[in-house]
Amino acid sequence: MKELPYWAMKQTVPEGATPFDDCVFGTEGVEGWFKVVGKKLRIHVYGTNHMGDWGNNAKARKLGKMHGSSARVHRGAYAYAVRLTHRLGDLVQAADYIEISGHSMGSMIAPIFAFRYRRFKDKLWTIRLTGAVPCGDVNFLHEYRECGLNGATTNVRTLFDFFVHIVAPFMRLFLGYHQVGYVIRKKVKNPFRLMYNHRYPQYLEYHRV
Repeated sequence: MKELPYWAMKQTVPEGATPFDDCVFGTEGVEGWFKVVGKKLRIHVYGTNHMGDWGNNAKARKLGKMHGSSARVHRGAYAYAVRLTHRLGDLVQAADYIEISGHSMGSMIAPIFAFRYRRFKDKLWTIRLTGAVPCGDVNFLHEYRECGLNGATTNVRTLFDFFVHIVAPFMRLFLGYHQVGYVIRKKVKNPFRLMYNHRYPQYLEYHRV
C-alpha cells in the first residue's frame, strides 16, 4: 500500500459517530466527529487538514485575556475552540461525562474547549492529546490545574515527533507557551522520520472509541 503523506491525518469516522465540518469555503475550519451514548459525549478533533489551517496555526500571538480568566492562549486555536463550542455546546451541557481528544492542531483546540466549560463542576472530563503542541501561557497552565482538568488530561507523544520536540520547545522559548496534561511517551520504529512520526496513524491506538 502506498504510504500517505504525513499531513494525511484523517481516520474513518467510527460506527455510530457523526462527523462535523465547519470549514469556511472548504479551506480551513474545525473538523472531527462526535458520538453520544446516553449521558456520555465523545468528541475527536482532527489536526491540520487544509492549507488554510496553516494560516490559522500561524496566529500564535496570544489572545487577550479570556472572559473570567487571566489566561492567554493561542489566538488561532481559541477561534476554533469557540466555533466548536457553537457547534457542540448544547451536547456538552446535556452530558454528564465528556471525553475529547485532539491530534496536532486538535491538541491545542481540545484543552481550550474543555477550559471554556470549567464552571460546570458536575461534569466529568477526559482529555486526550496526541502529537501536542502547547496552547497557552503559564496562567493557562495554572488555571487548567486549579479547575481539575490537568489531572484528566493525557499528553501522548512519540519519542521522535518533529512538532513535539522542535516546534513545541520553540513556542515555549519565544511565546511562553506551556504543555498541559500528564506525558506518556510512545516508542517508534524509526526515530529519523520526524515528520512521519507526527502522523495521525502513529497515535491511532489512543483515539479508538
